[in-house]
Amino acid sequence: MKIAVVHAHPGTNKDTDEHARRVVAHLAARGDQVTVVTNERLEPLAPGTRVEVLKPFALSAAGRAKGFDGAVESWSAKEKPAVLYSLGCTSKSDVLRLSEGVRQTRIDLAADSEYARSAEEKVLLEIEARGMQRERAKLVAVPSELVGKDAMKRHHVLPESIRLIRPGVDLDAYSPEIHAQMSPLSRKSFQIDPHEFVVVFVADDWQLHGFDRLLKVWDAVSPSRAGAHLLVAGADPQRAKFEKAVAASRCKDTIRFAPVGTDIARVIHAADLYVLPTRYDAFSRSGLAALASGVPVVTTATNGLAELIDEDVNGIALFGDDVRQTLYQQLLSWTKPDRARSAREPARNAAERCPLENEARETARVLDELGSAAV
Repeated sequence: MKIAVVHAHPGTNKDTDEHARRVVAHLAARGDQVTVVTNERLEPLAPGTRVEVLKPFALSAAGRAKGFDGAVESWSAKEKPAVLYSLGCTSKSDVLRLSEGVRQTRIDLAADSEYARSAEEKVLLEIEARGMQRERAKLVAVPSELVGKDAMKRHHVLPESIRLIRPGVDLDAYSPEIHAQMSPLSRKSFQIDPHEFVVVFVADDWQLHGFDRLLKVWDAVSPSRAGAHLLVAGADPQRAKFEKAVAASRCKDTIRFAPVGTDIARVIHAADLYVLPTRYDAFSRSGLAALASGVPVVTTATNGLAELIDEDVNGIALFGDDVRQTLYQQLLSWTKPDRARSAREPARNAAERCPLENEARETARVLDELGSAAV
């Protein structure tokens, strides 16, 4: 089958990059003709696949977004793939995947007025809204029920058009056994004693994902938890601002920042507890890796990963507006070593619902729905 995968801005979102790589490799391995349509230079994602770079001239980011959207539609009309699978940033697709969730919801919950006023963002909002119109995308793939319900509510996507495809995790690379083996080495690399309790925060865009919430709560929790450390990982354009805030806090000696580009597996292997008080996350892959390692997760209900959390068994999903207060209470509870250890097996059991191979296989099945109908 002739399949086009639209992957705009490769390199800007690791989760979307990884999804594209897995899906393209799976499709190519089963014999499909796969073309990745992008607006940046990109090496083929799998042997035997093509890359088509569409980069119309424009003087602004907003203009480039509009130009790429139009170029994809023109290219599709000319090349006529059996299925056009878009990972976002286009209004033309047969299957549209909301890898990062619904864009307007992310903006609203992030409460970032500068981001919302961006001319490029306004164009991308229009493109996404148009792309979810019934006459444009036949199916909408979502990484969580959270995103699916949001798409139905905000863009009136029909329930029968929604396809749930959860991200997967390598259950061999992440396991309680490997975690126990690698933990001492990982902690040593971050200058943390092997016997201390380690809470990890892993995300890009720290404001969106609630690092400010966590820092204020950790400042209150750490005096009651001697020997506990908070390890922060990921990339953020305002990292220096957050590091300055930590330096001015009472708990500065209990917080470590992993260098930018640190392998996420090394961070997860150091963890006793994973915490992500996010304002919005379609589905946290790093949180799924923590569960697979037998590490409990404390997050918010606005994280698609919360759908794998059994309350007070393998973690907790925080509801309500007063997240800081409930986060404080839950951190006091979950930073007790015995409680964290008791969650090891149920955390692993939850992750086993999302094996790595399912992500590409389920995506291919959805693409086949439309490919078969077109024959």
